[in-house]
Amino acid sequence: MSPSSAIASYGKTLRLRRLRLRLLQFLLVALVFAGDASSAWSEVCLPPLSGSRPRLQNVDKTGVLWLNLLFRQHEVCWREPRVPDEKRIFVIGNSSIFGFPWPYERSAVGFVNQKFESQRVPAHLFNLGFVFTYQTKEAMILSESLAYRPDFIVYGVTFDDFAHLAPYPYPPLATFFDSNSRLVTQLAADPPPTFEEPFRLYRDAQAASVRPWASWIEFREVGTFVRLAVEQTAKLLRQKMFPEFEEKIPRTHRTGSRYSCRKTLRSFEGKYVNWKDWNMLRYLAQLRAETGVEVLVVNWPVVHEPRGDCYNVRYPTDDFLDYVDWLENEASELGLEYMDLHDHLTRRDFLDSVHPTLSGQRKTAAKLAPRIRSLLDRGSQ
Repeated sequence: MSPSSAIASYGKTLRLRRLRLRLLQFLLVALVFAGDASSAWSEVCLPPLSGSRPRLQNVDKTGVLWLNLLFRQHEVCWREPRVPDEKRIFVIGNSSIFGFPWPYERSAVGFVNQKFESQRVPAHLFNLGFVFTYQTKEAMILSESLAYRPDFIVYGVTFDDFAHLAPYPYPPLATFFDSNSRLVTQLAADPPPTFEEPFRLYRDAQAASVRPWASWIEFREVGTFVRLAVEQTAKLLRQKMFPEFEEKIPRTHRTGSRYSCRKTLRSFEGKYVNWKDWNMLRYLAQLRAETGVEVLVVNWPVVHEPRGDCYNVRYPTDDFLDYVDWLENEASELGLEYMDLHDHLTRRDFLDSVHPTLSGQRKTAAKLAPRIRSLLDRGSQ
């Protein structure tokens, strides 16, 4: 095919895709008024708009933040099981659990699924990781996910998630909570254990601010979603027809890090006062007691680069080791399965302080897969 013919064919295909997406927008607008996932629309799933959608977000995009919409187009809504009794395992956590910056198939979750498929394990992991780190956000994602019937929950956590601030002064997180203001109001009225304070503070802050109505915010999210779908469709078509435009793969090893421990200590003091007060593990324990859903808490790997009184660029050593001990003891007290991987990887297995390289993703999956399988086997006995 000549370059001019290829470009003409590409343009025609793109116009047809845009027309289909315009028609789909009418469905999305209807979903704005559909309420939450417990409504009559709860069985309505959206087709994946950019190929397979095994994550709530694209690796390079965070433009759509309305969870109602994100869950409906995620595989958690529309995936058909490989076998009738396949277990649905929801993996919840921050960007490390998401697998940033790697494509899904190169993340730890993706590697575990590949192992399970090759070994014919009747289970599938659904990656519900989200690129922001904050356990109040994870409580919202967990709450929204329950309508999609998990059999097993893996909570991957780092110390970052326990920042004790609300509203959190980080613009993307503020946008996330605004985009899900209906859910914030719902959880403020009936909060998960230990999360009364943050959801009340977010609800009150939203009520006091000059901001659009929730319906308008959701309608705006629909428009963002459609524009993103067009963009991603064009990107996939371009990569298929012009492979030379494929994106570069991230570097595969850490080049080293220098940081000021004094700055780390000063930053930590402002964000982690009373960090144990908001506790996602309490929510997971309540869920397990009420539904019987199995829970595995995983202390996810972080880099160890000591300098002065600091464990790494993010944490003071004493506070971090206190967190490690507390997390294990809290999981044990609540009767939750626990796995500690915080020191499982070497420095060269990280791209930065929290995001593993490709080898780090593989090593994490190699530890995680047999532990999940053993819990599945125990539950089937």
